[in-house]
Amino acid sequence: MTLTILFDLDDTLLIGSTEKILPAYLSKFSAHLSQITDRPEKIVPAMMAATELMLHNTDPTKTLKEVFDADFYPAMGWDYQAPQALIEEFYSNHYPKLEQMTSPNPAGLELVKKLQARGDQIVIATNPIFPMIAVDQRLDWANLSAEKHAFSLVTNYEESHFTKPNPAYYTEILGKIGWPENPMVMVGDNKAWDIDPAQELGIATYWVDGDIGYTHEEARAPYHAGPLGGLLTWLDSIPEEQLIPDFSSPISSTAIMRSIPAVLSSFLGDVSPADWHTPLSKDGWNLTEIICHLRDVDREIYIPRLNQVKENERPFIEAIDADSWAEERNYKQQDGKQAFVDFTSARIKLLELINSFDSHSWQKEIRHTIFGPLSLAELLKISARHDKLHIQYIYEILTPLKRN
Repeated sequence: MTLTILFDLDDTLLIGSTEKILPAYLSKFSAHLSQITDRPEKIVPAMMAATELMLHNTDPTKTLKEVFDADFYPAMGWDYQAPQALIEEFYSNHYPKLEQMTSPNPAGLELVKKLQARGDQIVIATNPIFPMIAVDQRLDWANLSAEKHAFSLVTNYEESHFTKPNPAYYTEILGKIGWPENPMVMVGDNKAWDIDPAQELGIATYWVDGDIGYTHEEARAPYHAGPLGGLLTWLDSIPEEQLIPDFSSPISSTAIMRSIPAVLSSFLGDVSPADWHTPLSKDGWNLTEIICHLRDVDREIYIPRLNQVKENERPFIEAIDADSWAEERNYKQQDGKQAFVDFTSARIKLLELINSFDSHSWQKEIRHTIFGPLSLAELLKISARHDKLHIQYIYEILTPLKRN
């Protein structure tokens, strides 16, 4: 069985203190843009404020770039297009000078080669607060050019919707690579941003150069600490089944459900009209039918169910056959794009409802006609699993289409 390995980049595969590099980056960037403003002293504070908004974004409808742009450019009094040529020039000609403050982790290249040679898939899970042009350069500095290595995904601010340590950052990654069911591990140097959130989700972790005696307070998956070069030895010492992630906690379920609109947005961006109606199999649903299904399940099952839980001491939930709706409601003839817009709106309402539950609601016993007694956490786990299955179906539909 292959593994999915999520690698942090900075101070993991690429050695270089963020505390030293960030001031140099901000200084160079602000100096370069100062030629088009009479308020150069405002550039760095405006950048930091917009970055802070990215770090706290929970809106699955907005990429981090959209969050940054909506705050940074108005703060500077700039039209979006005004500084674009200068920004492109900065990343092409000035950003590369920061390479001298970094060095590749000597174990990184050989480790990646060995993992890929045995069929493991690798994600570069860097905190996505930079554009892809900057991430590509840092990969080059680490001797891990994206052009030479078949990474499954490289996170960046143009495409990502969440940052570390938001658990939805990790579930968005997993959704974009088709929600693999295989063993996985998060490898990183930062306890608070790499190790703790992955552990909270139920993903195994390897803390690079961390405290060997580290014990996560609520560890839900294997963990280890050591040099990057020791990762392969550790992986080979653990039965693969122990590295299967455990996504059963309310944190995991909510993160999965929050990331689904973001994942779907990434999938659907370049779907052709014909692709919306290509079935998964001879008797399978097409893309439009799946999106309509997700929309109506949120609207007519999940939201009403959670309202029942909120409003009743001993809520009783009846099972509903939502699969029959595809034919009854003629999903095939509906507008898939509009269905996605409506699904996203319903999902945001659902997430707001989940966030409104108090501690008492989490303790209620929910009676279900099929599953019997359930807790709210178990009900959300079922809902998140439903989401994952449909993401897997959509990934199966779209992956071969994109290869053609």
